[in-house]
Formats: sequence, structure tokens, C-alpha cells
Amino acid sequence: MIEFKNVTKIFKTKGKTVKALDHVNLTIEDGDIYGIIGFSGAGKSTLIRMINALETPTEGEVMVDGKSVGRLSFNEMRKERRHIGMIFQQFNLLNSKSVFDNVAIPMVLAGKSKQEIKEKTEKLLSFVGLGDKADVYPDQLSGGQKQRVGIARALAMDPTIILSDEATSALDPDTMTAILELLRKINREMHITIVMVTHQIKAIQQICNKVAVMKAGQIIESGDIFTVFSNPRQQVTADFVRTVIPDQVSPSVWHQIETEKALHFKVFNFKFLNQNATSSLIWRINKKFQAETRILHAAVAELCGRPVGIVILQIIGNDEEIEKIIQYAEENGVVCSEVKQ
Repeated sequence: MIEFKNVTKIFKTKGKTVKALDHVNLTIEDGDIYGIIGFSGAGKSTLIRMINALETPTEGEVMVDGKSVGRLSFNEMRKERRHIGMIFQQFNLLNSKSVFDNVAIPMVLAGKSKQEIKEKTEKLLSFVGLGDKADVYPDQLSGGQKQRVGIARALAMDPTIILSDEATSALDPDTMTAILELLRKINREMHITIVMVTHQIKAIQQICNKVAVMKAGQIIESGDIFTVFSNPRQQVTADFVRTVIPDQVSPSVWHQIETEKALHFKVFNFKFLNQNATSSLIWRINKKFQAETRILHAAVAELCGRPVGIVILQIIGNDEEIEKIIQYAEENGVVCSEVKQ
């Protein structure tokens, strides 16, 4: 388990004071794939670097498996870091060494025997899909292959935690998906906790089970992916979610319906969760009520294997009939909110 207890981090440079983290409280359970998302400057990288003591709190405490990271001696922290693997956006490979030697570096530094290093490195390269690349040099690899080498290296000392700092940001979409699936496999088969810092919400959506949203050094929203993304409470979260679950009517459609001044209507966002995402509710509304409906926008996405549907509906009719429709929809498990331009 990883715990941040009221953690604040202040940097002082050139006479300026910057508060990178501001009283952060967060718990990451063993076995989580925990996503930390936020725009540049939100404090994400500072937060993740606290876990392996590359940064230390100005105030507060970081606990890893019951140990206060800030209270460990240099030698104790060195030992702890062996159980915390890290993968990076820019791969951090040594171009002068082969793929085999890059993966073997942590084991060499730890004084492992040549036979143990050989067996473990070959096993890890096979696991990440690079069994035939042991003698190749990093410059001969694609970006995705380089990141697989970085992942194999992070696994070399049998970590219980892997920290991923924007590890998919430099990759094209298809390669990103493949690397994320590899991380999911590591979590599932090796039972390794993964903490993933990113500004890519699609990466969070694809493999994380929990998420924390950061802004200006604070965690403004956190919880399981389905709850946070299906019902964002903060504008920053809603802005991120909108990129994977669009929920806005296009300006041209708004312009078209605004020209129909003679009609009395209201526009509502209907949010369908879980099994409701495939329901025939709108068809039933049209059969049951004396009102006309028009679908202005619709989208379906999947969060943690559970569907979320968004339908933005124009309802044309009198206020009483519209109110009955909304009540009926809510009674059938749909979350309704009025939309205004």
C-alpha cells in the first residue's frame, strides 16, 4: 500500500517559491493500476517521484508498505528502490549497450551472478515480446520496442510497484495501446501495483481501475474510474472525460434548433449507465408521451468493462409533458440534466 498523508512539496529557485504539491492525501492499494491525470504543471511527476524518494516532502509523510519513505536511511532507501521499478517517457536506455545489457543493468549493480542475470534477462525479454532482440542496440529499435526494453529493465529486480511517468506519451496510438496491454498483463500475472502518471485520458480509460485528478498541486477528485468518469464533479475532470465520452452539441446543430423559435422545447443530457446503456427508453418515451424528440448527439464508451451512454435529446412539447418525460427517465435509472447553449 502507498499512502500520501497531507503531503506538501515546496521548491525554491532563484528567489521564487513554487508549491508543487499542496496537502495531498491519497491511498493506493496493493494490486491497483492507479492513474494520476492532470495538465502540465499540476504536480503529477512530483507526486510519483515521492514514492521512491527522488523527491521528499516539505511537509507530511509518504508511506510505502508501512514504511515512512522520508525516515529511511540512504542505504535503507537504496534497498527499497530495488522493489520499485520505473519506466519513463524518453525510455532512458544506454545506446552504447545492447538490449540484453540494458535490461541486465539493475541486476549487475545488485551483484547478481552471471547465470542468474542471463536466465532472468532472457525470460524478461521473452515476456515483453523481444526474445529475438537481445543483441540489438536501442538505435535499431522502434519507440514501442524501446519502451518494452524499459519495462523489462523495470521488472529485473522483481518489483512490487512500477511507476510509469508519461511512459506512453511519446508513442503513436496503436503502440500506446499495445504497451498499455503489456502493463495490464504485468499487473494481472505478476500482481504488481502500477502507478501511472499521464495527461492521456485514453491511457487511464484503457487499463486503470482508479484515478486521481490533479490541479495546481492538489487532488481535486479521486476514486474508481467508473464513478469519477461517469459523473465528473470538477470542470477539469469533465474536460478530460469529454475527450473520450463526448457530451456536447455541435455549434451548427445549436444554430439550427435556435432558428426554430416557434417551437417550445428543452434540451436534456440523458446519461445511461451499465445495463441502461442499451435500453430502448427513448423509443418507449416516443410511444408513451405526447411530445416530439430529436437526438442531437449520442455516444457510447466503456469504462472498466462497463458501458456509459450519452444521448442529448431535444424534447418538443409543453412544460408539463416535458417534466413527465424527465421523471419517467429518472425512474428508469437515467441521469438527466438540462443543457443550455
